[in-house]
Amino acid sequence: MSNQNLTITEKLTHVSERANALCDTVQAQLGNINSTLDSKLLEFKTQMENALGDFNHDTNHAIQEVEQLKSEVIADNNQKLAEFKAKYHNETHLDLLTMPLNKNAFLIAGENGNPLDGYGSVGSVNIYAVHPFTKGFEGPYLDSPPANTAESLESATDSTPFYFGRYYKGPRASRGGLYDGWNGLGTVNHGHLLKVHKPAGEQHHYNNRLLIPIQHFKRTKARLRGYVYVSKGPLSFRAGVTDSNIQIDVPNRGEWYFIDEIITNSEITKGYFSIVIQHEEECELYFAMLNIHSVQGNHSNETLIQRDF
Repeated sequence: MSNQNLTITEKLTHVSERANALCDTVQAQLGNINSTLDSKLLEFKTQMENALGDFNHDTNHAIQEVEQLKSEVIADNNQKLAEFKAKYHNETHLDLLTMPLNKNAFLIAGENGNPLDGYGSVGSVNIYAVHPFTKGFEGPYLDSPPANTAESLESATDSTPFYFGRYYKGPRASRGGLYDGWNGLGTVNHGHLLKVHKPAGEQHHYNNRLLIPIQHFKRTKARLRGYVYVSKGPLSFRAGVTDSNIQIDVPNRGEWYFIDEIITNSEITKGYFSIVIQHEEECELYFAMLNIHSVQGNHSNETLIQRDF
């Protein structure tokens, strides 16, 4: 039927039907849009919750790792501090190192021409001043090896030194040492090593000893520092005053070892220090750069020093 033949009522009915259909279509599209938005919002919310969960997990894990590392560092520091205090009898770093109380630590001949000035021996112990190249305490400061070189520290002498490397005198005095090098003591009035020898037999628990005069000081302890090399005999010696001393062990034969020990003894004031060779066997040791220091005491055992000017 033609629209021209429709009545006004019929035409309005058709318009209303088309309007309702259009509204239904719009409503359906709005429903689809809202459904898509709700789905996307839920997906986004889920992703954000997952990301936040991952972030919280990673953050908590990182915090746990930091706390674990912090605990390990604190424990390690506490362990090192405990070892330090145990080694130095609970002294602080301010108490430990003073000017040495012994003289001629580097065994320089000086004006009197005697490099052993400041050292003596008791019993069957004999002492000698020997060249710094001995036993490879240090080597020559050269750009290439000399004509004659030693194959080991044990065989090294002044005429056959151990060559450590180009312009390198070794780990104990890398550039300037007791003999030569850059800002070393020089080749004329140079320093020496202290050789200590005791023949086999004549064993005594304190009478065979190296005697080192020091400044008088009231003490119950002192600090011994320097290098030692054991060529013959047991890997130990004793250090202190006569029979009031402690044993110092050397890890290996044929290697230089750095000594840094607190020596305890009865409270005394007399100025001397002993290195005791208590063994029955033949003993041959070498010492270098020996320093004997005062260590702060406490209360009635306070350390006090007599200086001779």
